[in-house]
Amino acid sequence: QLTVGPGTRFLDIHRELERKGLTLLTMTSGKGGTLIGWMATGGMGFGTFHHGPVREQLISIRVITPEGKVQDLKAEDPEISNFLSTEGQMGIILRATLKVGQRPFQWFPFLLPFEKSSAAYAFAKQLSRHPSLKPHDLIIYHTELTRILKAQSNGRMSVEPKNLVLVAFSEEEQAHGFKAYLN
Repeated sequence: QLTVGPGTRFLDIHRELERKGLTLLTMTSGKGGTLIGWMATGGMGFGTFHHGPVREQLISIRVITPEGKVQDLKAEDPEISNFLSTEGQMGIILRATLKVGQRPFQWFPFLLPFEKSSAAYAFAKQLSRHPSLKPHDLIIYHTELTRILKAQSNGRMSVEPKNLVLVAFSEEEQAHGFKAYLN
């Protein structure tokens, strides 16, 4: 488990956890923000498809309400929802304790292009319902975003501007199963 206070940056958390072979189960795509700030805005990102939003990794939080009352809440306390996704309006998170997991030894990513966004969504929906394939991540990038990313990559990104579906596995056996699924 990991306990952090406000202002603890993702970059520092990742460095510390990596030294121990651990990782957050759900994390933001950028490492410049703070974990508690991210929690206050919903806590979704990489790993959400497999592990759920940060709410599902939460063990406990300490908050201070607008009235100045300090509360310690456990994950099962219904009041905890008042402080997640509310951007600090119901109170400020002072401390959070979360579950962490083993960092995958290797990632197995697949990037699949689609002409139409409807086809990308249909593929993602079908894959999400597959009985045995369980991606760690399943993310859709729209054509306009891929166009912008390619333009900003200074020629390093060779993907054509299309709707892209990123499917990532943390287990080689699942990746092999996905290759067979594609064929």
